[in-house]
Parts: sequence; structure tokens; C-alpha cells
Amino acid sequence: MLTDAKIKTQLKPKEKQYKVADSGGLYVLVHPNGSKYFRMNFRFDGKSNIYSIGKYPIISLAEARLKRDEAKRLLANNVNPNAFKKQQKLNQQLELKNNFETIAREWHQKRLNKWKTKHADDIMRSLERDVFPFIGHQSIKEINSQDVMGLLRRIEARGSIHVVKKIKQRCHAVFAYAVMSYGVEQNPVTTITMDAFETPVKKHFPWMPVNQIPELVEAFDTYQGGLVVKNALKLILLLFPRAGELLGTRWDEIDFNKRELLIPPNRMKGNQPVEHLIPLPRQAIDLLKQLQEINGHREHVFASPNKPRKPISGNALIRAMWGMGFKDRCTPHGLRRTASTALNEAGFNPDHIERSLAHLSDSVRAIYNKAQWIDGRRIMHQIWADWLDDTTTTLSSDNRVTMLQTVKNE
Repeated sequence: MLTDAKIKTQLKPKEKQYKVADSGGLYVLVHPNGSKYFRMNFRFDGKSNIYSIGKYPIISLAEARLKRDEAKRLLANNVNPNAFKKQQKLNQQLELKNNFETIAREWHQKRLNKWKTKHADDIMRSLERDVFPFIGHQSIKEINSQDVMGLLRRIEARGSIHVVKKIKQRCHAVFAYAVMSYGVEQNPVTTITMDAFETPVKKHFPWMPVNQIPELVEAFDTYQGGLVVKNALKLILLLFPRAGELLGTRWDEIDFNKRELLIPPNRMKGNQPVEHLIPLPRQAIDLLKQLQEINGHREHVFASPNKPRKPISGNALIRAMWGMGFKDRCTPHGLRRTASTALNEAGFNPDHIERSLAHLSDSVRAIYNKAQWIDGRRIMHQIWADWLDDTTTTLSSDNRVTMLQTVKNE
């Protein structure tokens, strides 16, 4: 019989491969290059066969003997060990293909044409960060509700309750896909409700009250951090779009003759069914033409100075407002609320304000006309822009709303 020492020191390579027997049909096959392999001879259905066990020393002599004995047990039950080994390999491959991560990526790929690129990227990043490290390797058929609860509890522990809800929804969608496509018997997320988690405290974006609008206007006028950021902030206050919707603007979306900006549906929040039309007061036209002088040859109106093929990010606006001293006081998104509050207090038509904010109720989505109330909104935006021009000179903190109402009624 062989020993590990003999295999290691005495089985030297020769010009041709040769065999050295151990016991029970097990032997070592030595190749001319010095490689050594465990093999086993057996007969099945009256035919001679060879069972490959593995390479020495990756497989030790003791391990090889155990595998030999396992093969003999299979033979005793009329099972060909080679066929059994092949089936095991296929099962492992199938199990690997049917793990949660593989199926989740397949689900994600099939929905890319239904999502905005940013949303699709956000979904995959969240799965890679919060799901795959914990259940990604598991067979999707073996994952239960406690496995999912475990990863959700980890997210809850770091205080990200809003992320818990998103991850729960995304896991539910993946399992629903697996139920339909891979014969998974049930969706383990169905029994999990948000009642099992802490209730998140809703946080609003900081915004400036109306009596502090002059401070905003002065800060924007004196900002020295770059024209692209400066004019973007001014336009958000003038037109109150969402930052992401504005920053992605391309030159072909602006009609200077009609004094209109048309934001396409794929850049609007919530998969809005049609474009969002924004009337442009003369002050907005001036700001856009200033940008045209530096970015007119580029695709994006708010092209980044560092990456001219891409627009600046919303973070650039946030950092700028922090630098002006507005951290924890106001954000670019908060400018929308500031404008909305001022215009509502001044008595403007609420429908005009809501349409300019691109707020659509479910009841009007199906019949929404992008140009609805455009004339009234055009007047409102021009009055608002004219008033913003005057805040630092003619309006004081105690009469601003009255003056705005007076200008509106003229």
C-alpha cells in the first residue's frame, strides 16, 4: 500500500506515464511532467471504467481512499460513480445559477427599458450594498422570511428606515419574478410588513421663510463660485423646477422665441406621462443666454467645467448654498417651497403654482395638457421675477407680501 511519504518522495517522473497501485482499485497515475493523479478502476454493466478522484497533493491519500469508498458504495447500489459525479456537478451549476444574486440581476436586466438610468443604477447599488452580501449566494428556493428580516434589521440598525422600505419592495419584486419564472413556491417577503420596523420621522428639506427671500437673492447675486452654479440656483428660485430636472436641460429643449423650456418625461419625477412646460420670464432668458456664451457649443446648458460632456450635479448646488451660509437653513429643493409659500400667500392661483411645481394629482394625470394654464403661469412667473429683482431695494421685511400682491393686481 502507498503512503504519503512514498507518493511525495519515491514516485518520480519517467519518460512515460505509469501507475502505482494502492488498494481496492485505487492507484496513482504519474505523468512525465511530475503531476500525480488518483484514479480508480471499476466495472459497471460489464464494462471497464476509470473514476478520476483528483490531483495529489490537493487531494491527500486519506481523502482519495474516502472517495474510493464512496464510489464503491455507489456501485453496491448499482450507481455509476462517474454518472453520479457528473450529476452533482450539474446540480451545483444549477444551484449557482438559481441563487438570489443571479436571479436578481436577471430581473433587473429585464426591466432596464422601463426605468430611468439613474433609478436602475440606484436599485442595483442598493442590492449590491444591502442584499447580495447576506443572501446573494443562497439558493432562492431556500431563502425564508427570517433570512430577509435579518438583512432588513441590519439596515434598520443604522437608522435608515426609508432604505428598509425600498429594499423590502425590491426583494419582493425579485421573489415575485422567481415565483413566475423559476417555480419558487412562495414569496417570503409577502409576510413581512413595515409594522415590524420603527416608524420613520419624516424630514422636510430646509427652506427659507418668505421674509428671508431678500437674503437669498443677495447671496445668489454676489456668489463668486462660478456662473453655471450661480445661474442654476437663480433659475430654481425663478422657475422652481426640481434641481435634477433643470440641470439635465439640453439646448434643444429651450425655445427662446416662445420663451419656453420643455422638460421631457424621462427627466421628470414619478414617470410623468408628458413633458413639463415652463414659461420663461425675461430674467430667465437673460440667465440662459449668459450660459449660452460659455456652454452654447456643448450639449447641456449646465455643462460641468470639469466634465463638459455632463451637467453639474445637484451636490454642486448644495455645496454652494452651504458656502453661502445656508446649511441647515435652505437647500436647492427648499427653494421650491420658499417660492410656493410666497406666491400662495400673495394670492396667486393655486393651480398655476402647483402646475409650475409639476405637482400632478392622480385624477389629472390622464388628461394633463402640458400647456394647461400657460398664460396665467407666464404672467405669474414674470411678476415673481420682477419682484425678486426689487427685493433688495424697494421691498422691506414687513411689506414684501403686500407689495407682491399689489404688483400682481396691476
